[in-house]
Amino acid sequence: TKKVGLGFFCGFWKLLHIMSMGVSEQAGGLALQESYPTIRIFSAKEAGDVIREYMAYFFNCEKCTQRFIAQYDDCSFQRCNRLSDATVDAPADSWTEFSIWLWEVHNDVSRSKASRASDVFTKWGKKEEAKRWERDMSAVYPHIDQCLTCFTAEGLWDVNAVYLHLEREYW
Repeated sequence: TKKVGLGFFCGFWKLLHIMSMGVSEQAGGLALQESYPTIRIFSAKEAGDVIREYMAYFFNCEKCTQRFIAQYDDCSFQRCNRLSDATVDAPADSWTEFSIWLWEVHNDVSRSKASRASDVFTKWGKKEEAKRWERDMSAVYPHIDQCLTCFTAEGLWDVNAVYLHLEREYW
């Protein structure tokens, strides 16, 4: 079934994922330096700061924006430890951490939305619909049917496989 009114949100998150993969794949511009010697190299932390500003000024959901900014400023998902401020001497994994961090934030937002929908249906006395939203695994990306290798035998995320999936999907 078509979900009306979600196009902007979905498209905006896709834009952020494309941008995060570009930063990761080009190592903040470092990979382009040979072809463009004067290119400005920027850090994963700076890229995160740009996403924060995008959310502050362009996302059209005030509650969502406030939540994102609060989580960003509070270093949720260990952002302050994971997003390096190094540029030319940044370790290779600092670039992939940027895309993985954004993926984790997006999954948290999606799970929160599903949980809120479950709460609303519970208030309305629609228990079956509430249970469906409570257990809605489609809120998590990628779905197991999209990326079987993204999950370990124990049902945990294989972050390296997730990164490869994001790379295929957005880069």
